[in-house]
Amino acid sequence: MRQQRLLIVLLAVVASGALITLAASLAMREEAGPPSERADLGGIVTSVTPNGAFGSLLVEELPGQQTGAKAWLTVTGKTRIFTANGRASKAVGFAALHAGQRVDVWTTGPILQSYPEQTGAGTIVIRGG
Repeated sequence: MRQQRLLIVLLAVVASGALITLAASLAMREEAGPPSERADLGGIVTSVTPNGAFGSLLVEELPGQQTGAKAWLTVTGKTRIFTANGRASKAVGFAALHAGQRVDVWTTGPILQSYPEQTGAGTIVIRGG
């Protein structure tokens, strides 16, 4: 009976350690920088609407044309925003976003099937910044 309890405690300690290691590695991956996979949308910021510390922005693949991908993106406290120049990237805030910038966007959450689409921004990379 005592050996069983000792074994259960030992397994619990090992499992806890594995979970802590996994959580730490995921957190470091989150902090590391922009995603390595291809962005969901690339284009030009044509409108920025602040709402407190965050807000929304319109990104258009082909600004001024009625074709191409366009999306209204909601930016929240969970959205990661970076400037990138070549391979170097730096985390920035919503205030760094301005009309005319070229961006890559990784979306999150449901996409409302409208034109322009409406969805959440998971990660935004400002190119040439």
